[in-house]
This record gives sequence, structure tokens and C-alpha cells, in this order.
Amino acid sequence: MVPALMTTLLASAISVVPATECPGSSAVAAELARLGALAALEQVGTAEISVAEARLHIAIRDQRGIVLGGREVSAPSDCAARVSLAAVLIAAWTGEWIATNLGEPTGHAQPATGAPVETRGAPTPPESTARPPSELVTPPARPPATGPAAPAPPPPAAAAAPPAVAPAATPPAAPAAIAPIRAARLPAMAQAIRRPLPVELGLLGFGAHDGDAGALGLGGQAALLGERLSLIALVEETGQRQRALGPGQASYGSLRFGLGAALRRAWRHLFADVALVPELERAVVQGNDLVSSNGVTRWGIVADGRARLGWKLGPVAPFIYLGASWNFLREHLTLDDRSDAAITLSRLNLAAGLGISFFVR
Repeated sequence: MVPALMTTLLASAISVVPATECPGSSAVAAELARLGALAALEQVGTAEISVAEARLHIAIRDQRGIVLGGREVSAPSDCAARVSLAAVLIAAWTGEWIATNLGEPTGHAQPATGAPVETRGAPTPPESTARPPSELVTPPARPPATGPAAPAPPPPAAAAAPPAVAPAATPPAAPAAIAPIRAARLPAMAQAIRRPLPVELGLLGFGAHDGDAGALGLGGQAALLGERLSLIALVEETGQRQRALGPGQASYGSLRFGLGAALRRAWRHLFADVALVPELERAVVQGNDLVSSNGVTRWGIVADGRARLGWKLGPVAPFIYLGASWNFLREHLTLDDRSDAAITLSRLNLAAGLGISFFVR
């Protein structure tokens, strides 16, 4: 009950601007209390936390509101990891500041009561008691004695001994519960709370048209999400399209798969990315209403570019996308018994569709 009450009271030393659910000031205060550094922050001043565009910014201010220092790092998407990282950075910075500014004697005389003196900036040198040369007065020269020598003056009374000055008291050692956490420990603690990169799994349906015929298709994708750059894998299958060929028709469909990269930008509830994916394409061509309906399979190399815009609803995100691809191989279809009946398949393909993604860690 008492530790919980103290955490609640000292949580006022932490502010989140603007106020968000993650990280919350109470959660960060509880993590600082677990690390034993909440009282150290209260001794230094306050911490201000803000999150913008997947970046976590922390500013440490003294009791007067003056910024003593700050740190900006990549904000983990997981709320618990974000709270832990904020607490570790605050604990390390305040611990190092206390050790540097309050842990060593500053040269000032300490009060005889033994109370430690808090120093927040460079120590102010004591005012000098020496008089400038312009104020020094030279005594006038005495005239030479003309009479008998004056008797020697009596010896001056012994100067009173100055009062004894009590030695400066050494500030008491900080309790073990709030021992400062050195910045040297920060890499190890940050490594301990590091999480794997999030993974996106998506399903999509689309319509495609190559300028001659259209078809519907289905696809799936998987992506390893970085802060700005993501690795993406795609697989798509397009239904049969038909083209007139001589007295009959030629139908063709394709299966594509590839691995590429995407540039990604995320906001609070939205995300957008642009991807370029080299793909292998397996196309099957068959004849309809012809003497021979034998199928032909051919392979091609395709460059696929696409752009998405999605809306994040927790771990689920619906999205829309537009895409265009170019086949580097030109394909001609000709009947065996009629060389004049031939067509050339389009190398350009346009697509648009809807999909849904699931984010896992």
C-alpha cells in the first residue's frame, strides 16, 4: 500500500506531452520505482516524454523548468517495451547527473549541520576580500628623530585565536534503493528489452488489366517491418484472360512470386508504403475452340511496383492498393497451321484492390 501510494505521489515528476495511453506517466513511474530510480528523478527535477512519428523523445528539466538534457530514440511499437525504454533512459540519465553534480565535493564549505548542499550548475566563486591596487594606501614616511629615542612600545597583546571551524560534513551516502544507475549500463539494459521486429501478414483481392483483357486475382504478402525500410515477400495468382486467336480463342493466366523492399511511413492510425518487388512469373496459355487445345507454360521476369494506404485498428489493418508491373519478355502466340493468325501479349499490367493485414511480433 505504501509503495503504491509513493509511486502515485511521485508520478507528478513525469509528464507525457501530449497525454497518451502509451506510455502513461503512472506506468513509467511504476517502472522507475521497480528500477529504484524514482526518488533520484524527484531529486533532479521532472521528466517530459513525447512520442511523434515513431520517435520517443525524453527531456529532463530541473526544479525551475530549465532543460538539463534530452534523448531521442526509436519508439518500440509494443507499449510495455516503450514504457521500459523510457524508464531506463530516465534512470540512466538522472543517475549519471547526480553522480556528476552531487556525488563529488564542489569546493564550497558545507554547513556544519551536515546537510548536503545541492549544486545545479557551475559553482560560483566566493567574493575576493583582496583590495584592488588603486585602493592600497602607502603610509607617509616618518620624519627623522631629533631627540632621544622613544622607548620601545609595549609588546602587543596576543591576538585572539580564531574560533575553530568544524570540518565540512560529508553528504550521507545515497540509500541502496535509489543508487544512481550509471550510463555505462544503458546498452546492456536496452539490449535486454529489445524486441524482434514486427511482422505483417496480409491477404488481398484485386482486379488486373493488361490493356487487352481483364481478370480477378488473389494474393498474399509477408513483411518484416523496420522503422522506415521493410522486407516484403509477395505471391499472387491471376485468373484466366481470353484473347481472340484465329477461329478460336487463347486463354492465359499467371502465378507470380518475389521478394523486394518497401519504404514505409506510419502515423497514429494510418500507414502508407511504396514497394518494388522483382518477381518470377509462370504463365500458362491454352487454346479454346481450336483444333488443338494443348497448353504451353512459359516463365518470365517481372518488375512489380505498388503503393498502399492502410488504417490501423489495433493488430488489424484494412488497406487499399494500386500496382503496375512490366514483363521483360515479349510473348507471341501463333497457330501451328495459320501463321497469319498471331497475337502479342501485353507486357504492361495494371492492378487495384483491397486487402487486410495482421501484425504479429
